[in-house]
Amino acid sequence: MKLDPERLRTLSTVLRTGSFETAASEMRITQSAVSQRIKLLEENVGARLVKREIPCVGTEAGLKLSAHADQVEALEKILARNLGHEVGDEPVPVNISVNVDSMCSWFGDCFGEHHDLLFNFQLNHPAYTDSLLESGQVVGAVTIQKKPVPGCDVFPLGDMVYLPVASPKFVKKHFPEGVSPSALATAPVVRFNSKDHNWSDWIRQEFGSTVTPPYHSIASKPALNKALVAGLGWGMEYIALARDDLKKGNLVLLRQDSDFRMPIYWQTSRIWRETLADFTRHICQTARKNLPQS
Repeated sequence: MKLDPERLRTLSTVLRTGSFETAASEMRITQSAVSQRIKLLEENVGARLVKREIPCVGTEAGLKLSAHADQVEALEKILARNLGHEVGDEPVPVNISVNVDSMCSWFGDCFGEHHDLLFNFQLNHPAYTDSLLESGQVVGAVTIQKKPVPGCDVFPLGDMVYLPVASPKFVKKHFPEGVSPSALATAPVVRFNSKDHNWSDWIRQEFGSTVTPPYHSIASKPALNKALVAGLGWGMEYIALARDDLKKGNLVLLRQDSDFRMPIYWQTSRIWRETLADFTRHICQTARKNLPQS
């Protein structure tokens, strides 16, 4: 199967920008030309590639082809540079997966001085990044996987430290006799989303049992923190995001000297090793300054 490079680039641009109109503007062609290229590419591969929603998202086949197009473009630029050719100064689009707690804290210090890259950050729990790396949907990811995903390099970053916290009023109401499995079974927990299982991992670590309490899901870190302070439930907060409220007394620990540690790693595609070398170095240096090292 022979794939037209311009049609592949058009698909990648549509999925990155989320719309045919924005892709047309970026590529400096008409919207109808974008639509025609996508239609012809879909006919070529015999599969639907784009879900025409707002924003546009790729089908499984579309995401694979888009990742292929991005990898080919990166390899061509690397080859041209190695052969001594000018490759222009346009930044290279890169898809990166980062967990929300890192993004809201230490990872933000990694953004500077990488003007050669055009970032598309995806927020994912670090336990759910393998398939994204394997399929090429992202070229770098913060993950809990110590073993390299096939075709990737892996770098240890340190430990994410989570604390079991709640408001003083919530603790007084739900844990008057202390924290126990029976008390935890009825005390509502506030989690980020269905992939957030730090709270259940902590319960298993502390009590050696599985407890299924009622839960609230709030997929916003600022809103989740406010919910904890307001007494909506208890939860596992990343230590850097909980520190101020603990000092002010807005939150208290459910158990003294108790935390849950999640070792994290940076994995990046070897195909992109040279392109992401400086960024990878910056991530590792920043992590060493901010995260406890195992």
